[in-house]
Amino acid sequence: MLVSFSAKNYKSFYDEVTLDMRIEVNDKNREEIENNPFVYKINDDYISKLCILYGHNGSGKSNLLKAIQYLTNININHLPSNYEELFIPNMIYGKDKNTEFTLEFYYNNILFFYKIILDNKNKKIEYELLKENNNIVFERNNSNIVDGNDFFINIKGIPTQITVISHCYSVDDYKKKVNKHRKIFVKNFSIYLDNTKLWQILFFEIDNIYSSLRKSKTWNIYKKLISLADVGIDDIKIIKNKKDNDIFEDFINRNKYKLTSIHENYEDDFKKIESDGTKIYANNLVSILKSLINGNLSVLDEFQGVQSELLELVISLFQKNMFEDLDNPTVQLILSTHDTNLMSLKNTLLNHYWFLNKEDNKSELYCASDFEDLKREDLEKEYKRNSLKAKYNSRLFEVPSKFFIDEDINK
Repeated sequence: MLVSFSAKNYKSFYDEVTLDMRIEVNDKNREEIENNPFVYKINDDYISKLCILYGHNGSGKSNLLKAIQYLTNININHLPSNYEELFIPNMIYGKDKNTEFTLEFYYNNILFFYKIILDNKNKKIEYELLKENNNIVFERNNSNIVDGNDFFINIKGIPTQITVISHCYSVDDYKKKVNKHRKIFVKNFSIYLDNTKLWQILFFEIDNIYSSLRKSKTWNIYKKLISLADVGIDDIKIIKNKKDNDIFEDFINRNKYKLTSIHENYEDDFKKIESDGTKIYANNLVSILKSLINGNLSVLDEFQGVQSELLELVISLFQKNMFEDLDNPTVQLILSTHDTNLMSLKNTLLNHYWFLNKEDNKSELYCASDFEDLKREDLEKEYKRNSLKAKYNSRLFEVPSKFFIDEDINK
């Protein structure tokens, strides 16, 4: 379960920013926090299960979410593209300066802390640290382990282009022993970004997806949630596939099954007849259900093409005790959006709303709860007034009433 994430000198984040999911509890708010369905307590920490992230286009929302994605990915698998996405400093203020990330999270009620420093000038990992309940698992300086437990302290000559965990997992003699540390990243994070562009994944992988949903006993839940996405869909079902003359369709048709929609008077291929918004929703719903099953973090970057009511439904799935037979209280959702209707969601606190603002190529991250005088019921109104620093519509009044075409293309 994510506790906090910080980034420094990464893309638009020059000054350090921190997404802290902890909620401070005192005698005044204790009962409200303890009874909130979007809050879960581990040890002495009250942790938010929900982060709804707002900010104008270009404020840094995608930068933040992708940083979390790639930071966890480099400890799960050694793909050069994951590292390349992290070696991107703020090009105005920190081009040759180091980039730093930290990640704090719980796994099996054990608190882990991970830190990495990237040398952008030499394109190498300069420093890594992993702690387990404040005990050092390993500490790395360049290629050397300088502190750690009995296993890690004896590892020598780590390449500076790979993390300690990924390096050890690639070595047969170390693989079994390091897998328990790799697992803490695998089990905690389920991040599928850019799903609005990759909705075809649902149809490329329908055999595996159908098998997974059946195995986890969530196929009927999936069908019900899909039928709620479109008033015209009565049901969906899986049928055996047939070959098509279209090359692209044949590539998809390597699957044994395909998804069909059932309407009142007809049924047909889901992919052909449903709207893009419904297909995006159907695709994202797969990763959401995976998170609900596994109790890990799900990240959705600008869930577009879906009406507010559906977004509200998706968010409600992450409440405690939402399902009788599918209750993983550590499941979390981070959702970036422009939909201000979500500011009126039932059971949400100011702690569940975060904002990004960008000035002079520097992004700033803060929580609605940081404003001492802000009342929960005034959140949407104050945001639309641009009084929370974040720009709801920063250029609305800069648009001229008329545009003039300049015929001189050389001007």
